[in-house]
Amino acid sequence: PGWVRTADQYFQFFVRPMYTTVVASLVKNPARKFQVVEVVYFRKWYEMATSEQQQNAHKLVKTGQLNFAVGGWVMPDEATVDYPDLINTMSLGHEWLYDTFSGVRVRHGFQVDPFGASSAFATFSAKLGFETHLVARLNYYDKGWMQDNKELEFVWRPSPSLYASPDRTEIFTHIMDQYQYSAPGIP
Repeated sequence: PGWVRTADQYFQFFVRPMYTTVVASLVKNPARKFQVVEVVYFRKWYEMATSEQQQNAHKLVKTGQLNFAVGGWVMPDEATVDYPDLINTMSLGHEWLYDTFSGVRVRHGFQVDPFGASSAFATFSAKLGFETHLVARLNYYDKGWMQDNKELEFVWRPSPSLYASPDRTEIFTHIMDQYQYSAPGIP
Protein backbone atom coordinates (compact mmCIF):
# COMPACT_ATOMS: atom_id res chain seq x y z
CA PRO A 1 0.00 0.00 0.00
CA GLY A 2 1.06 3.53 -0.75
CA TRP A 3 3.54 3.00 -3.58
CA VAL A 4 2.18 5.51 -6.16
CA ARG A 5 -0.95 6.71 -4.36
CA THR A 6 -1.89 6.76 -0.72
CA ALA A 7 -3.29 3.52 0.61
CA ASP A 8 -6.74 5.14 0.93
CA GLN A 9 -6.69 6.44 -2.66
CA TYR A 10 -5.60 3.08 -3.95
CA PHE A 11 -8.41 1.39 -2.04
CA GLN A 12 -11.11 3.89 -3.04
CA PHE A 13 -10.29 4.08 -6.76
CA PHE A 14 -9.09 0.57 -7.51
CA VAL A 15 -9.51 -2.03 -4.80
CA ARG A 16 -13.02 -1.36 -3.51
CA PRO A 17 -14.64 -1.39 -6.98
CA MET A 18 -12.58 -4.46 -7.89
CA TYR A 19 -13.73 -6.52 -4.89
CA THR A 20 -17.33 -5.42 -5.37
CA THR A 21 -17.22 -6.50 -9.02
CA VAL A 22 -15.32 -9.72 -8.28
CA VAL A 23 -17.76 -10.90 -5.61
CA ALA A 24 -20.76 -10.14 -7.85
CA SER A 25 -19.11 -11.93 -10.79
CA LEU A 26 -18.22 -14.99 -8.73
CA VAL A 27 -21.80 -15.27 -7.50
CA LYS A 28 -23.06 -15.17 -11.09
CA ASN A 29 -20.55 -17.69 -12.40
CA PRO A 30 -19.58 -20.60 -10.11
CA ALA A 31 -16.82 -21.65 -12.54
CA ARG A 32 -14.83 -18.51 -11.72
CA LYS A 33 -12.27 -18.21 -8.93
CA PHE A 34 -10.38 -15.31 -7.41
CA GLN A 35 -7.40 -15.10 -5.11
CA VAL A 36 -6.84 -12.39 -2.50
CA VAL A 37 -3.36 -11.67 -1.13
CA GLU A 38 -3.36 -8.51 1.01
CA VAL A 39 -5.88 -8.91 3.81
CA VAL A 40 -5.79 -5.24 4.84
CA TYR A 41 -7.69 -4.22 1.70
CA PHE A 42 -10.09 -7.13 1.75
CA ARG A 43 -10.97 -6.44 5.39
CA LYS A 44 -11.58 -2.77 4.59
CA TRP A 45 -13.85 -3.77 1.69
CA TYR A 46 -15.62 -6.36 3.85
CA GLU A 47 -16.31 -3.86 6.63
CA MET A 48 -17.82 -1.40 4.12
CA ALA A 49 -19.74 -4.08 2.22
CA THR A 50 -23.48 -4.59 2.47
CA SER A 51 -24.69 -7.55 4.52
CA GLU A 52 -25.59 -9.30 1.24
CA GLN A 53 -22.03 -8.82 -0.06
CA GLN A 54 -20.63 -10.14 3.23
CA GLN A 55 -22.89 -13.20 3.06
CA ASN A 56 -21.83 -13.77 -0.54
CA ALA A 57 -18.17 -13.52 0.47
CA HIS A 58 -18.72 -16.18 3.15
CA LYS A 59 -20.38 -18.51 0.64
CA LEU A 60 -17.60 -17.95 -1.90
CA VAL A 61 -14.89 -18.70 0.65
CA LYS A 62 -16.74 -21.84 1.73
CA THR A 63 -17.06 -23.12 -1.86
CA GLY A 64 -13.44 -22.27 -2.69
CA GLN A 65 -14.27 -19.68 -5.34
CA LEU A 66 -12.69 -16.96 -3.20
CA ASN A 67 -9.26 -17.97 -1.89
CA PHE A 68 -6.52 -16.32 0.11
CA ALA A 69 -2.82 -16.74 -0.65
CA VAL A 70 -0.11 -15.77 1.83
CA GLY A 71 -2.81 -14.13 3.96
CA GLY A 72 -0.62 -11.45 5.47
CA TRP A 73 -2.02 -8.09 6.49
CA VAL A 74 0.15 -6.75 3.65
CA MET A 75 2.47 -8.55 1.26
CA PRO A 76 5.66 -9.11 3.26
CA ASP A 77 9.15 -8.54 1.96
CA GLU A 78 10.18 -12.09 1.21
CA ALA A 79 13.65 -11.37 -0.15
CA THR A 80 15.08 -9.75 2.98
CA VAL A 81 13.01 -11.30 5.69
CA ASP A 82 12.63 -9.35 8.92
CA TYR A 83 11.14 -11.94 11.25
CA PRO A 84 9.26 -9.63 13.66
CA ASP A 85 7.61 -7.82 10.72
CA LEU A 86 6.84 -11.07 8.93
CA ILE A 87 5.32 -12.65 12.03
CA ASN A 88 3.27 -9.51 12.73
CA THR A 89 1.81 -9.15 9.23
CA MET A 90 1.06 -12.86 8.95
CA SER A 91 -0.51 -13.01 12.42
CA LEU A 92 -2.77 -10.01 11.77
CA GLY A 93 -3.98 -11.33 8.41
CA HIS A 94 -4.35 -14.98 9.36
CA GLU A 95 -6.15 -14.17 12.61
CA TRP A 96 -8.69 -11.95 10.85
CA LEU A 97 -9.34 -14.58 8.17
CA TYR A 98 -9.68 -17.34 10.76
CA ASP A 99 -12.07 -15.31 12.93
CA THR A 100 -14.13 -13.88 10.07
CA PHE A 101 -14.49 -16.99 7.93
CA SER A 102 -15.05 -19.65 10.59
CA GLY A 103 -11.63 -21.22 10.83
CA VAL A 104 -10.38 -20.74 7.27
CA ARG A 105 -6.64 -21.32 6.94
CA VAL A 106 -4.33 -20.10 4.20
CA ARG A 107 -2.68 -22.98 2.34
CA HIS A 108 -0.67 -21.33 -0.42
CA GLY A 109 2.41 -19.13 -0.43
CA PHE A 110 2.91 -16.54 -3.13
CA GLN A 111 6.18 -14.71 -3.85
CA VAL A 112 5.12 -12.91 -6.99
CA ASP A 113 6.56 -9.44 -6.56
CA PRO A 114 9.59 -9.55 -4.28
CA PHE A 115 13.10 -8.78 -5.40
CA GLY A 116 14.00 -12.42 -5.11
CA ALA A 117 12.91 -15.57 -3.37
CA SER A 118 14.49 -16.52 -0.08
CA SER A 119 14.89 -19.78 1.74
CA ALA A 120 13.84 -17.94 4.92
CA PHE A 121 10.39 -17.16 3.51
CA ALA A 122 10.04 -20.67 2.07
CA THR A 123 10.87 -22.10 5.51
CA PHE A 124 8.37 -19.78 7.16
CA SER A 125 5.70 -20.75 4.60
CA ALA A 126 6.26 -24.44 5.28
CA LYS A 127 6.12 -23.84 9.03
CA LEU A 128 2.81 -21.96 8.58
CA GLY A 129 1.40 -25.12 7.04
CA PHE A 130 1.26 -23.88 3.45
CA GLU A 131 0.95 -26.73 0.98
CA THR A 132 2.39 -24.86 -1.99
CA HIS A 133 4.68 -21.97 -2.74
CA LEU A 134 4.69 -19.94 -5.99
CA VAL A 135 7.66 -17.78 -7.02
CA ALA A 136 7.75 -15.30 -9.90
CA ARG A 137 11.00 -13.36 -9.84
CA LEU A 138 14.19 -15.30 -9.96
CA ASN A 139 17.65 -14.73 -11.37
CA TYR A 140 17.20 -14.88 -15.17
CA TYR A 141 20.05 -17.36 -15.65
CA ASP A 142 18.68 -19.68 -12.97
CA LYS A 143 15.18 -19.40 -14.38
CA GLY A 144 16.44 -20.08 -17.91
CA TRP A 145 18.24 -23.20 -16.73
CA MET A 146 15.10 -24.36 -14.90
CA GLN A 147 12.97 -23.77 -18.02
CA ASP A 148 15.42 -25.59 -20.27
CA ASN A 149 15.63 -28.55 -17.89
CA LYS A 150 11.93 -28.63 -17.01
CA GLU A 151 12.72 -27.99 -13.35
CA LEU A 152 10.14 -25.27 -12.64
CA GLU A 153 8.41 -27.47 -10.06
CA PHE A 154 10.21 -29.08 -7.16
CA VAL A 155 9.98 -29.85 -3.47
CA TRP A 156 11.99 -27.13 -1.77
CA ARG A 157 13.84 -28.11 1.37
CA PRO A 158 14.93 -24.60 2.34
CA SER A 159 16.70 -25.55 5.57
CA PRO A 160 18.84 -28.69 5.66
CA SER A 161 18.76 -28.79 9.46
CA LEU A 162 14.96 -28.43 9.61
CA TYR A 163 14.53 -31.04 6.88
CA ALA A 164 16.64 -33.41 8.98
CA SER A 165 14.39 -32.81 11.99
CA PRO A 166 11.35 -35.01 12.67
CA ASP A 167 8.92 -32.62 10.93
CA ARG A 168 11.01 -32.64 7.67
CA THR A 169 10.34 -29.03 6.66
CA GLU A 170 9.70 -28.83 2.91
CA ILE A 171 7.23 -27.21 0.53
CA PHE A 172 6.09 -27.92 -3.03
CA THR A 173 7.29 -24.97 -5.14
CA HIS A 174 6.41 -23.75 -8.62
CA ILE A 175 8.41 -21.09 -10.49
CA MET A 176 6.25 -19.07 -12.88
CA ASP A 177 7.40 -19.73 -16.44
CA GLN A 178 6.74 -16.28 -17.85
CA TYR A 179 7.90 -12.88 -16.64
CA GLN A 180 6.15 -11.68 -13.52
CA TYR A 181 2.37 -12.00 -13.63
CA SER A 182 1.98 -13.19 -17.19
CA ALA A 183 0.12 -16.30 -18.20
CA PRO A 184 1.72 -18.27 -21.07
CA GLY A 185 1.50 -16.28 -24.29
CA ILE A 186 0.61 -13.00 -22.59
CA PRO A 187 3.49 -10.49 -22.38
